[in-house]
Amino acid sequence: MSPDQYFDDAVRRSVTSVRENDRHPLGVWSTGEKLLVALVLMDREYLADEGYSYDEAMTRVAGGIGVDRGQLPEWLDRVRQEVERQTP
Repeated sequence: MSPDQYFDDAVRRSVTSVRENDRHPLGVWSTGEKLLVALVLMDREYLADEGYSYDEAMTRVAGGIGVDRGQLPEWLDRVRQEVERQTP
């Protein structure tokens, strides 16, 4: 998938997490998907529970979606804005 395709997937999964799981990633998703949603929703509790530092999660997610690590914060902000738009 391209970063744009991951964008749509990240929005969809994050919206689901907000609406159905108290803003936490769903357990049935892959580790990468859960880390991505945790970063979008700024769920540091989830990251800590899974043994990931914020930086480790950022590095793993950036590599997984094909975004430069330095560009990931801006990409996550765009995802967050769309999630907020869809979850009033």
